[in-house]
Amino acid sequence: MHVQRRAAVIVLIKNINGQDCVLLTKRAVSLRSHSGEVALPGGKYDDTDINLRATALREAHEEVNANPCDVDIFKALAPSYSRANIYVKPFVARLNKDEHIKANPSEVADIFWVPIAFFLEDQRLRTDTACIKGRDFWAPAYAFGQHVIWGLTARIIVDMLNKCYRANIVKQQKRPVEMSRALMLAS
Repeated sequence: MHVQRRAAVIVLIKNINGQDCVLLTKRAVSLRSHSGEVALPGGKYDDTDINLRATALREAHEEVNANPCDVDIFKALAPSYSRANIYVKPFVARLNKDEHIKANPSEVADIFWVPIAFFLEDQRLRTDTACIKGRDFWAPAYAFGQHVIWGLTARIIVDMLNKCYRANIVKQQKRPVEMSRALMLAS
């Protein structure tokens, strides 16, 4: 009997200088999968996890030292599949305290915050497409400084923006979203 491989990620949002920002990681180059790629904190389900929500919180703690007591998950997004055919459940959370946030060097080479406004401008490099489990998926690719945010990470961020900020980012790139029209998350 084949057991579905499952994972969870967490979109951590924090208000920095009056604007919401998303925490992203650059995975350590020593990792076997997705080494050096930009990602959301998260990882594979472990038998000790009660559910995928617990997986997301455990992985965020392991990767960036986010204390689960300081993380308020307020939305679960639709699951998706990775290129490796792993079922991934995303959660969106507000990070209330970040004084202990730091990269775990065995898993994460760097952490950085990206303003939501950057994504709402939708100044993508390109739009990637893929067929996974017989379904067509698309994701924008964004350049932020020296980082490229693409693939499942970008797909989850766009889903979060569309659901939580009413962004209406679609496969065919439109003109930038006006910030005055974007709905900000409730505190």
